[in-house]
Amino acid sequence: MGKKILIFDDDIAILELLQVILTDLEFEVEVSQFSENVLTLVKDFQPDLILMDNLLPPVSGAEAVQIIRSSGLFNHLPIIMITACPNTAALSKRAGANDFLMKPFDINELENLVKLHLFG
Repeated sequence: MGKKILIFDDDIAILELLQVILTDLEFEVEVSQFSENVLTLVKDFQPDLILMDNLLPPVSGAEAVQIIRSSGLFNHLPIIMITACPNTAALSKRAGANDFLMKPFDINELENLVKLHLFG
């Protein structure tokens, strides 16, 4: 397997779609519908990239990004917020995310963004 991607989204259909797409691209993928143990999941899985929805229980994706960044352990870790809320782009940047992708997204755009953050 290649690089590892951790995905947070409350919608199981989106999680399954992203998992299929990224696994087909030979990434190792782990998914979660909940953000409550975000730091534990990041520490345990040691991803190379995180895809984060904003509408997550019990903490928002933006808050989860802040938790990851404030730990000091994962400042290098690229995080891409993926959400349907257009006003989340500015929020995701303030929270510490590296990039933003609007739902519904184009699969090629997703692939290009993931590869940009993983391989430069």
